[in-house]
Amino acid sequence: MAKSRWFRISKSSMETYQRCPRQWFYSRKLPGKTDYRRLCGTEVHRFVPQLHKRSSEPRPFFYKTKRSALNAWFFRWQKALEDSQGRIILPSVEEAKKFGNIGAGCVSRYWDDNLGLPRPLQIEKMYRWKILGVPIVGVFDQVRSMSLDFIAKKRPELIENGKLRPGYDPVAIVDLKTEYLGNGYQAENSSEEKARIQ
Repeated sequence: MAKSRWFRISKSSMETYQRCPRQWFYSRKLPGKTDYRRLCGTEVHRFVPQLHKRSSEPRPFFYKTKRSALNAWFFRWQKALEDSQGRIILPSVEEAKKFGNIGAGCVSRYWDDNLGLPRPLQIEKMYRWKILGVPIVGVFDQVRSMSLDFIAKKRPELIENGKLRPGYDPVAIVDLKTEYLGNGYQAENSSEEKARIQ
């Protein structure tokens, strides 16, 4: 009997296909090519686990200060630009600088939003699942624990007699989106708008 082949596909890739199959096709047709937006998103996703590496001292993040984390980000961004020479579609010094700053905004916002929170239970967790019989492999950006109070506020139907319904765990799967981390929400946004953005 033949082994089933597991396809690695991301949520954003499926969304691209739903939005425009031609765009999805061309994103696969130009292997190795990238643009600053995608490069920035990839590098931010790779940088966030670095923030959560264990350090020799007890502290919330691997880096001592947000400034040292931002310095590490800009070093990483320069290295990514060097490694991507010849692969960038429409290279531009201005765009490279712009997306380096967007990435720094993402790192800064992530630092601020997660400073007092518990460390994620898992980061970049691979999963395998069958959707309509098609085996798919993907990656959860983070898995975080959630309090019953938080779940009760956001998903009250999951709570019965003060306990989580059977079949559910007190966790949330977090999908980091760099466009939201970079632009963020404004202080005057309502809590519903902030939740939507996050």
